[in-house]
Amino acid sequence: MFKFIRLVIVFLIVTDFTSFAQQRNGYQSHSVLEYTLKEISGQNSSIISLKEIGKSAGGRSILAVEIGTGERSEKPALLVVAGAEPDDIAGTYAATEFIRSLTADSLKSLLARVTIYAIPRLSPDGAEGYFSIPKISLPGNSEADDADHDGANDEDGAEDLNADGQITMMRIIDPLGDWMLNPEDSALMKRADKRKGELGMYQLLTEGKDNDRDGKVNEDEIGGTNVNRNFTFKYKPYQTDGGNYPFSSPEARSLGEFLFAHNNILAVFTFEYYDNINESWKISTPEQQSGNNFAPDSVAYSQTAALLKKHLQYSYKAEPPAGDIAQWAYFHGGRLSFCAPAWMYPSIQTDTTKESPKKTSDYKKNSVDNEIRALRWIQNFAPQNFIQWKKYDHPDFTGMSVEIGGFAPFALHNPPADSLVSVVKGSVNLLTELAQLMPELIVESKKIEPLGNDIFRVTISITNIGKLPSHTVVGRQVRGLRPLQSRVELAPGQKILSGKAIQLFTEPLAPQATIQHTFLVLGKGDIHYTIGCPTTGFVKTKMSIK
Repeated sequence: MFKFIRLVIVFLIVTDFTSFAQQRNGYQSHSVLEYTLKEISGQNSSIISLKEIGKSAGGRSILAVEIGTGERSEKPALLVVAGAEPDDIAGTYAATEFIRSLTADSLKSLLARVTIYAIPRLSPDGAEGYFSIPKISLPGNSEADDADHDGANDEDGAEDLNADGQITMMRIIDPLGDWMLNPEDSALMKRADKRKGELGMYQLLTEGKDNDRDGKVNEDEIGGTNVNRNFTFKYKPYQTDGGNYPFSSPEARSLGEFLFAHNNILAVFTFEYYDNINESWKISTPEQQSGNNFAPDSVAYSQTAALLKKHLQYSYKAEPPAGDIAQWAYFHGGRLSFCAPAWMYPSIQTDTTKESPKKTSDYKKNSVDNEIRALRWIQNFAPQNFIQWKKYDHPDFTGMSVEIGGFAPFALHNPPADSLVSVVKGSVNLLTELAQLMPELIVESKKIEPLGNDIFRVTISITNIGKLPSHTVVGRQVRGLRPLQSRVELAPGQKILSGKAIQLFTEPLAPQATIQHTFLVLGKGDIHYTIGCPTTGFVKTKMSIK
């Protein structure tokens, strides 16, 4: 008996070690990710620090990485957010590899003037579904909710009915259903558009059964709030996955508190399933009609997006989701905000000449439907990630045709683990360039003119040699960012006769633009001058009047 127990223990240890080793080079569970981040920060403690900024609804740590040198809070900063969508594990992988890349000697000069913050997995609860048995894509965090408003929480969840180790979908032929076969490929489903005369012929449900015997299947699944629908901008109430109210989730609150506690963050990049870099993003709000002008921010966004486009290998048109991070970070957070998915299935051309169109659709070469792109790629390179539809004798649908199949959990937005190298290169290059675009102030010139009677006119010119502005217009309006401020410190006996010892420059200082600070001084001595703000860093210079 004891020998058997020892063998079981050894087996479990070896199994855990094998799983750990596999995850180290691929997708990582919460525990492995935490270990990886601690390892990276521990090996590079002079430039990287790691801290917990909150707990998920399921009690998992939300970790933030801070990378830089010197006084990090007084340098312009980029914040990278990944893993906000419950099934986004490719974004977490890309963010982690970006953190690792910043330890290279070649980037020391970047970290000398820029601070990087990264939250590799904002919503860790949903990601754990990838590592569970059976594997399941959860709709949100682990917050218990009453989706069907019957007074009970999460009482009707999914089951692995066909025992294949993963939760997929069920399609049930039903003339009253809202779904139809996708005309581009019958393996996929689409919601019927009645305005176009389309007729629904199917129900489409998550694999499972009617646990609470209320006549509905999986109407109250496990999984609460999708964190990337829980922010304030254009938040939609009464959604099934948007939370009870904006910032109701602990994950969203953790990010909100982190952003506003770090007023040196000028730009935010979020790994989302929406791209505002390839596609033009309109910076406009109803308030513009009352005279507010966001033009400088729009110019900065457009110029930056044009520089970042080359790092994206795809173009994907989609509407931004309501209550997402990317829109909130700009309109309510006041930061320049960019987003793109870490992975998007590339368009490939399928040869359909050998098969009947009735069996295989004549795919569009550049279909904008992500499911079509995904299916085409999977059929060619990872067929195990789409489960072929097979009939199932379902006890809750007696006499009806039920099939189980569809995309494997997490497959729609994430590549197979052995394809992750393609995710890293573009994302790391994009994020590195975005960090390199940060504003940088220099003292262009300083001039002292004697006017007689021990009076001197002092003129200092400051130029932003970076590619981003010093701050944003909206950042000032929401009180999220501080403007440029210059400060003059005089020697004992000196006095300012005209001008200001402290001056604010409320308008953003655009790239390659110059501003001047002029004042009259009575008396001789050394003048110490400082200009800057958290989103530009601070520049100091000294002038001597003799």
